[in-house]
Amino acid sequence: MPNLVCRDRGTCTTFGHGIHFCLGASLAQLEVQIVAVRLAEQLPGIALADGELRWHDSLIWRGVKSLPVRLD
Repeated sequence: MPNLVCRDRGTCTTFGHGIHFCLGASLAQLEVQIVAVRLAEQLPGIALADGELRWHDSLIWRGVKSLPVRLD
């Protein structure tokens, strides 16, 4: 599955930083990767729909507001 959003790992503060880094971060990231792979296996025709992604972008939350997809 292609990496849809690429950014430097050093700039992501979702799981904290330094001594405040979340102990469960690696597990959470692995869980998301597994879900994405399994979803792609179950829905082989799934693809991103045309259009721009809308993002949450604040000091507290950074992520996709919606991810439009199509099933071919």
